[in-house]
Amino acid sequence: MEEPSKAPPDHPGPLGGYWRIVVIGVLLVGTILFGQVPGGSAFGTVRAAFTLAFLGIAPGLGVMGLFRLDDLLLELSLAVALSLALETIVAMAMLLIGDWVPSTGLALVAALTAIGAIVQAGQVQQLKTRNRYQNAPAE
Repeated sequence: MEEPSKAPPDHPGPLGGYWRIVVIGVLLVGTILFGQVPGGSAFGTVRAAFTLAFLGIAPGLGVMGLFRLDDLLLELSLAVALSLALETIVAMAMLLIGDWVPSTGLALVAALTAIGAIVQAGQVQQLKTRNRYQNAPAE
């Protein structure tokens, strides 16, 4: 019986491997756009939904996507746990510094998430380039 390979998968997955980046981007853009809406307005509920969805999964996806796990359910569950852990670390650091401002914490988490998404985009591009050369016919 052959042992499974420890190398990352050669297939990019749905949306050409960019699905995590698309999810992160939609949640990040929605959070930023609706962040300017006052809480008591008609869009206050939409604002809360985007912000909670972003905080619940996007920071973890920004990091978990770098590991390229094969199991989607495992990746999503770890993304939720990692999101909560990262946000707790950011909040505790802000408390220790003595500068507790929730909007600043959200901006910091958003910046870390965006950095993770950008690094993932580079990873997907490298994977596609490598696959193109590996699958090219030999001369």
